[in-house]
Amino acid sequence: TNLQTSYPMENRKTNTSMFQLKTNSRLIRTAVQAFMASVFLASCTPAQQKQEQAEVAERTPAETFTTVEAAYTVDTLFSRQLNEVYVAYLTLKDALVDSDPEASRMAAAGMGKALAMVNPDLLKGAALNDWNTFFPEIGRSLRSISTGSTLEEQRLGLSTLSEGLWKAISAFGTAKSEVYRDYCPMALKNKGAYWLTSAPEIRNPYFGESMLECGYAREKMK
Repeated sequence: TNLQTSYPMENRKTNTSMFQLKTNSRLIRTAVQAFMASVFLASCTPAQQKQEQAEVAERTPAETFTTVEAAYTVDTLFSRQLNEVYVAYLTLKDALVDSDPEASRMAAAGMGKALAMVNPDLLKGAALNDWNTFFPEIGRSLRSISTGSTLEEQRLGLSTLSEGLWKAISAFGTAKSEVYRDYCPMALKNKGAYWLTSAPEIRNPYFGESMLECGYAREKMK
């Protein structure tokens, strides 16, 4: 009888220990998320923190990005050509991080040359139809940056350029480069805007030095 009655006691002890372990794990996870959120908010000026808090409350920086895969399997040569466009885009993005309008215009011209080297004959069917939609969008955005007389105009062009290039990259992939899609809700006068980058560190091209680390990753190309 004593042996039989000992089992419920052991079960209660085991259940209690498991409950405490789960509770401690939740507390630790919550503390880590709170810390990450505070680091993210600290990267923006006090004037931006109120709006950022609404986004952080739903998705902390540790949980922001999802991993995506290319929608199409395409010729390797096409992927390499698109990768060259992306590499040229990174030069343009970095010029805007540095708030250098002349370097941005030169980088836009370089990206235009890389874009002209992409051979659509390597695509077929729906993939080709999609590229024929993305290509003019990217071209228009590059022209707006090349002709932009102010950083504000060029950064507006970067927003549409980033959207068009992300559509292409998420459709076809790149040969070897990592692609993060970052977001800043304060960009373009609080309208919010995306940009692409090859590294997880935040370097905001819409504000440069004034809010260099404001933003977070939303997606990553697998």
